Amino acid sequence: MLHGLFCKIFVLFFLILPVVFLLIRLYRKKNMPWWGLFLLISVCGWFCVNAAVYFKFEHLAWQVSQYDGDPPPELLREFTSDGAQRVFARLFGWLYGLIYSLPWLMIYAVYVLARRLILKVTN
Repeated sequence: MLHGLFCKIFVLFFLILPVVFLLIRLYRKKNMPWWGLFLLISVCGWFCVNAAVYFKFEHLAWQVSQYDGDPPPELLREFTSDGAQRVFARLFGWLYGLIYSLPWLMIYAVYVLARRLILKVTN
């Protein structure tokens, strides 16, 4: 019942994760070294990806159970053929988080460089 909502919540957490950690890094550099940033993104990304995949398939199972033995073929096909989503989430969920954070890291680098240039010019 709430599995679909939980899946969406964990996808949302996954999407905002790098932004939050980079903002912490921006304002608290001493509290967040680079290795800590990458470790947090990897671990939390792995957790969010696995939780989202788990709740997606729990939601599909709940939908199939609502049809009393005669679910639509497309729903049954989606439920039974996960396309190795679970395996890839378990093995490479950490990598999804790191890859997704790359564009945010570039935005972070541009902001830091622009801030340094502005400080140099004004001083």
